[in-house]
Amino acid sequence: MAAGQTTPVLPSPDLENVSLADVLAALADPTRLDLVLLLAKRRDATAMCSRILETLDLAKQNFSHHAKALHAVGLIEAWYVGRNKYVRLRRDFVDKRFPGLLDGVLKAARR
Repeated sequence: MAAGQTTPVLPSPDLENVSLADVLAALADPTRLDLVLLLAKRRDATAMCSRILETLDLAKQNFSHHAKALHAVGLIEAWYVGRNKYVRLRRDFVDKRFPGLLDGVLKAARR
């Protein structure tokens, strides 16, 4: 693979069927909420996974489990650039589908 070429980590989930209950259930886990908070604090809502592992003190397998749950409900997307894996908060999707939800959850979580 050429340098700079991107490859999705997981196929896009069927976001038409994501319910509010699904999103709230994903965010109910403290580790997942911490991951979303970390991404939301970043200007572009994107981070390299190795930095997330260090910041949140997670094992790769634990991170993968939580990232899959967040991806399944459309909260994050993940891709590779070369050998580096990146994740991004999908604020655009969440704000369009559930207006104000993410801002409310993030505000409440920061208290």
